[in-house]
Amino acid sequence: MPRKRHRERDEEYRKRMAEWRRREYDARGKLAPRYLRRVFHGRRKLMGWVRRLMALKTDLAKLGDEPYCREVDVARTMKTLEAARSLVSRGAPFVPCDCVGTEYGCEKCQGQRWLTIDQVPHVQSTGPL
Repeated sequence: MPRKRHRERDEEYRKRMAEWRRREYDARGKLAPRYLRRVFHGRRKLMGWVRRLMALKTDLAKLGDEPYCREVDVARTMKTLEAARSLVSRGAPFVPCDCVGTEYGCEKCQGQRWLTIDQVPHVQSTGPL
């Protein structure tokens, strides 16, 4: 009997942990609504891209003085990587819209129920994210 209780308790714990792992958060660290979980899971993937683009810039900066990089236009490549990083981060979901999806004609989100950083009026949208 005790083994069965332990097994049930362990299974319940695993279920709760799986539920916790499925939680997604917006850019401000607030729990995203259930109906936007997939959107903010996608945000996490896009922010992974942003981190990888920044790592590429760092790697390229280190390699820029090497003899095999003489023919590479490092400055132009850095600008291109920065432009890609900016486009991805500015297009990623930032926060849920305050219309909470009840207004499909919402002026701010156009019915998609989330906003990018450029759509949030009081967030400073200049500089790196």
